[in-house]
Amino acid sequence: MKISEVNEAVCLIKTAILRSQEKALISINQEQLSLYYGIGRYISRNTRSGVWGSDALETISRQLRAEMPGLRGFSATNLRLMRIFYEAWKGLEVKSSVATDEMQVVENQENIIRQLRLTNYEDFPITAFLNISFSHHSTILSGAKTAEERKYYIQLCYDRKLSVKEIQRFIAEDTFHNQGNMPNNFIMTFGRGFAYMGNQVHFDKLGHDHWVDLLFYNRILRSLVVVELKKGTFKPAYLGQLSHYLHVLDDDERLEGESEPVGIILCKDADKTFVEYVLQDYIRPMGVATYKTKKAKLMELLPAEEEMKKLL
Repeated sequence: MKISEVNEAVCLIKTAILRSQEKALISINQEQLSLYYGIGRYISRNTRSGVWGSDALETISRQLRAEMPGLRGFSATNLRLMRIFYEAWKGLEVKSSVATDEMQVVENQENIIRQLRLTNYEDFPITAFLNISFSHHSTILSGAKTAEERKYYIQLCYDRKLSVKEIQRFIAEDTFHNQGNMPNNFIMTFGRGFAYMGNQVHFDKLGHDHWVDLLFYNRILRSLVVVELKKGTFKPAYLGQLSHYLHVLDDDERLEGESEPVGIILCKDADKTFVEYVLQDYIRPMGVATYKTKKAKLMELLPAEEEMKKLL
């Protein structure tokens, strides 16, 4: 068997395994959300009506863990989060015979703990809702106050596969209300010949998602220009990421007659000598601030180095 055949077989089998594992995790996540919603519904009905006392959730949590050793995720705090989850989205429950059977209906004999069924709710990100974790949902519910904000962050989590810490940062930065806004009028001062094409531009390559911070087209260079914004000090890994983005754009977006894409990393600070040393390992046209570039023409078009730093 040839090496190329072995590599191809391994790649196909590995892909199949990973997809199968992903489907299994999705199924588990959806079942968990459904369970937590049903428990939240049950808790809400009994606590909001005054049927249970103020210490009921602590007592229930303690006894659950005593009867089910090793049980995790059912602290009194989490039980309250389940109630919040239910109360935030109970308006989505089916009120007629028309429903999308996205989540199984489970009823006990007393019809008390019923799990979630969702209506054909207009403009609701149902796929994203069902496929992000309960931790993500809880983070979004605690930080985003309106339904529109919550739907936006749910979709953002799903599209970009964000961690809980990352979505916390996006909420703290109020990304919902700043969609499409350029910081500090960046586009107005970037330089001659630049046409703005978007921020957080999404590209898919071989099933992997990529998000470009800023994408421009420069009429003078006749090339796409990728700008990655980094808040801290320059790191060599930034160049690897940028080189990959340029590779994808070169393969999939570059039109006949255009020059190869150009990449720029804007950092708050960087060691000039170190940057120049690291750049020697890369053949694609890239620059870090205005320290180094492999296209002399680009240097003439960019703002001065001090102006670039001010933009950050």
